[in-house]
Amino acid sequence: MKGDFSRNSFDPNKHYRGVRMQQGCVQMDADWNEQTDITDYGNRRLLRLFRGCHWPASGAGFAIGVATDQQDLTIGLGRYYVNGLLLENSRSLYFTDQTDYPQAISPTQDSVYLTYLDVWQRSLSVADDADMAESALGGADTATRLYTVRKLN
Repeated sequence: MKGDFSRNSFDPNKHYRGVRMQQGCVQMDADWNEQTDITDYGNRRLLRLFRGCHWPASGAGFAIGVATDQQDLTIGLGRYYVNGLLLENSRSLYFTDQTDYPQAISPTQDSVYLTYLDVWQRSLSVADDADMAESALGGADTATRLYTVRKLN
């Protein structure tokens, strides 16, 4: 994970429900990050409990089609959940135009193909997205962001 973190203290086996800040104590990134992890873990478990491991959240999110010129596949707009993670496709796009899969190659032969969503999270820093730089502090790098990668294979 990119970033200067003091430690990763989240352990789901401890069954913590929250982090409480104390008056007069040192503030550490690990405490704030653990609270985020506790909340995320609980939300994802709840979603999986009620809906299962994967489902479309709106219409047929990420529906696969064939482009009108029959030279590429299309990926429909919509939302889809995988293992409690929300994936959003805000516009229809071609299979070969995926942001998180720039080397995608569309099938070229008539056949039966399997498509699947490959999903994971990664940390992004100001080196990945210059908009994260804090202009009020002269462009300082203050925090990272968690990004959900979605790649349709």
